Amino acid sequence: MEKAPTVLHFSCNPSHLLLHRSILASNGFCVLDESNGFEAIRLSTLESVDAVVLHLDGNHAEIMVIARQIKKLRPQVTTILLTEHTVPVDCVHTLVDDVVHKGDGPETLMKSLVENLSGKI
Repeated sequence: MEKAPTVLHFSCNPSHLLLHRSILASNGFCVLDESNGFEAIRLSTLESVDAVVLHLDGNHAEIMVIARQIKKLRPQVTTILLTEHTVPVDCVHTLVDDVVHKGDGPETLMKSLVENLSGKI
């Protein structure tokens, strides 16, 4: 049996963690949740993580620091920014593999994960 991909999901909002965990798990992903940025970075190095979903629901600077550190420590790990906001694409795409807008629905996040993980796991 093939191992399900593991996604580390970061959000400052506990209700978003629960909602996104449910969506990711129902689509076959193992999910690690974290609401503390430093712990998210630490988990990305301790656990066998295939992808990171960073939910931009507050502090833009914190998300960019987390993305930068994860890419520095684990450059092969797919990193996706999930956002409600318009983000300056040129600076973000140096830190993440994809930007997904929440308004596009959960299927867009799933499509991004599948496409970005294709061939990696």
